[in-house]
Amino acid sequence: MSLRPKVVQFEPLFEEFRSELMTLFLVENSASVRGMDLYQLVFDLCNAWPESHAERLLMGLIQFFNECAIIIRSNILQHDDIVSSYAHQWKKYQLATAYTDTVCDALNRHLAKKVNPYKNTSAQRLLKLSVQGHALLIWKQQILLDLKQSHDNMLVKRIIDLITSSRSGEPVMDSSIQVAIQSFVELNQNMDEPLQLYAEEFETPLVESTKQYYCRESVSSLQTYSISEFMHQAKERLEEESRRCQIYCDKSSWQRILKACEENYLLIHKQRLETEFKTMVTEENAEDCQLMYQLLNRLSKGTDGMIQIFERHIADTCKPKLEKPIQEKDVKQIVERLMESHDHFTKFSKTTFEQDPLFDAAIDKAFGYIVNRQHSNLQPAEVFAKYCDQILKKSIKSTTTEKEIEDLCIKTIDLFKFIEDKDIFQKFYSRFLAKRLIHGNSVSNDIELSVITHMKSICGYEYTSKLQRMYTDISLSEELVNQFQNQQFHVHVLTHGSWPLSGNTSEFELPKELEQQILKFTDFYVSRHTGRRLTWYHHLARADVKLRFQQKRYDATLSVHQVLVLFLFNDHASLSINEMLQKCRIPSQELLRIMSQFVDSKILLEQDGNYCVNEGFTSKKTKIKIQIIQSIDKEQEDPVVDDDRKFFLQATIVRIMKARKHLQHLELVQEILSQSKQRFVPTMTMIKKAIEQLIEKQFIARQDRDLYQYLS
Repeated sequence: MSLRPKVVQFEPLFEEFRSELMTLFLVENSASVRGMDLYQLVFDLCNAWPESHAERLLMGLIQFFNECAIIIRSNILQHDDIVSSYAHQWKKYQLATAYTDTVCDALNRHLAKKVNPYKNTSAQRLLKLSVQGHALLIWKQQILLDLKQSHDNMLVKRIIDLITSSRSGEPVMDSSIQVAIQSFVELNQNMDEPLQLYAEEFETPLVESTKQYYCRESVSSLQTYSISEFMHQAKERLEEESRRCQIYCDKSSWQRILKACEENYLLIHKQRLETEFKTMVTEENAEDCQLMYQLLNRLSKGTDGMIQIFERHIADTCKPKLEKPIQEKDVKQIVERLMESHDHFTKFSKTTFEQDPLFDAAIDKAFGYIVNRQHSNLQPAEVFAKYCDQILKKSIKSTTTEKEIEDLCIKTIDLFKFIEDKDIFQKFYSRFLAKRLIHGNSVSNDIELSVITHMKSICGYEYTSKLQRMYTDISLSEELVNQFQNQQFHVHVLTHGSWPLSGNTSEFELPKELEQQILKFTDFYVSRHTGRRLTWYHHLARADVKLRFQQKRYDATLSVHQVLVLFLFNDHASLSINEMLQKCRIPSQELLRIMSQFVDSKILLEQDGNYCVNEGFTSKKTKIKIQIIQSIDKEQEDPVVDDDRKFFLQATIVRIMKARKHLQHLELVQEILSQSKQRFVPTMTMIKKAIEQLIEKQFIARQDRDLYQYLS
């Protein structure tokens, strides 16, 4: 091969080159062309002396490509199967242009040097094209666009018809369709927007055809089949269309075509599907519910209606369990029914809706409504606190293992997080916990601490701080009692501010045996802790008493008041109510209740207003059960909660304003609601009142109508 510039005649050399290209482009099964000879020929024309023939060569090639394209177009139109003919001609043309581009490498390099001198943008773009780029541009203009403009877009229509036939189950030539569709992408590969031709000329008509086809089919199928059969067909058709897209279409259009299919198979029938979903979820048809979820989840916000229906179904299912006024004896049964329902719907959602967090949120919202329904006799927070007390308190009749109790506690905490008035729950729970700790009838300290830890994780440290200090007091008290060294007298020394203890602490006549022990312990305690004062809560005390009737001994656990009354009969054979009131100074109502209990248990007898010991008392059991009734001042609960909420809101507002300095009214309200939701949901009246009180106390000031400033 010679690289020296030569004096050459353009016409004879180009005619020779054209003849070789004619064979390459138009002759079927042509023999191989002279590669190196043609390469030398192009090189000589581009580097001719004294003047290059490169631009004349380019114009000659463009004219040749136009002539070939016209002939090829005529050949394509002669065949009935235009898609196969087009695909065949395109593959041959593409191969020929690639070979020509390689042979014309010298021309491509020569033209690239000519781009910069031209100021005209179109001229630069034209010269920037390689030989193959010009060939592809001519195919697009002379064949593809001509078939569209002069022949009713017959190629694209026929491709879409074949795809439609494929959708209907008819056999088609996949390879020809693939080649024809891919040509729309390859023809524009050298342009600034390589997929524009494909999108405008093929993708858009295909999407429109897809919409029409699946709209007709879905309407017909819905009229013919049951909803379950329709959904199975929809799933199958969507999967088929996804595979068809991957076979025929460019990756860029998969999503658009599938969306057209989904919208016209599912979206237009969404309301009908949601109507049927009500029946499915009521009957708990998990298979069909899951299938509908998988289908509608393809759509944007497609499952929103299902979520609302599922939420209403949960509320409607659980509502009858709470419609009657709740009695204390029903608390355990009702809470455990709610637990079962929560477990059931959680498992149903997990398996049916594939752990979709939106459906989990629907369960939470529904149970939030159910749990917080107000009843005339018991508050929701009180119901759950009572249930916790029932399962955490020791019971002789209970056969529940510690592991089962722990599981029940975890499930209770799962429902506890839905309670809005968590501060009220805390009041009741701390009261019940105090009784369990004082009387030593808690099932397990480890379980108690586990429950407190779970509440802490939901509501924060401050919420459970007093509960944890109660446990600390019990531990320290045990150490103190061990130092006192009196096995018959056990004392709980508790921190006043940490325990929710209330009741009558008025003086009354203590039994001498008990009074002596109290004085000894008081001296012992004061000698070790100067400056501290003990307040005795006798109404919470218990005493183990031994009774002897007819040479048989019985045991009984009594309150201090009951012991005091019973000890009177050690020195008196018979006593009236007035006499007992004078001797022990117990409130009359309390005394009457105690006497009623002793008479009912047949330990004492009543005759003409006087009471005496039943000397003939006998019982098969050595442990006598006498109910210890304590008056609970329940009316004090709400005012205490109201005060706590008032101080909590004020502290929250000060904390927010101290950090933010200036804040708009709506922003402040949102911050307050966000920080209060772990304890309770404050009303707007409560928030406004707290703000006004802080303005009066000069913690904050109102600058404008809706702007507050923190005052340091």
